[in-house]
Amino acid sequence: MKRIYATAAIAFMAGYLVNDVVQVLGLGVQPAQASVAGMNYRLLSRDPDFIEAVLQVVDGACRVNDGAETVYC
Repeated sequence: MKRIYATAAIAFMAGYLVNDVVQVLGLGVQPAQASVAGMNYRLLSRDPDFIEAVLQVVDGACRVNDGAETVYC
């Protein structure tokens, strides 16, 4: 029984060590950058050309509520 506790404690500490190393080296998941042609999300959601392109891409496999910013696949 002591062996299980020791193994669990070592695994727990190793997880913290790996997490710290990943953060220090910057190897974690980076935040998404949603910009096209210098336009951010708000500008893209109002651009008629971008909206039409998205609608064409998702037309066959997804449905889009007209007037809404939601795509259901």
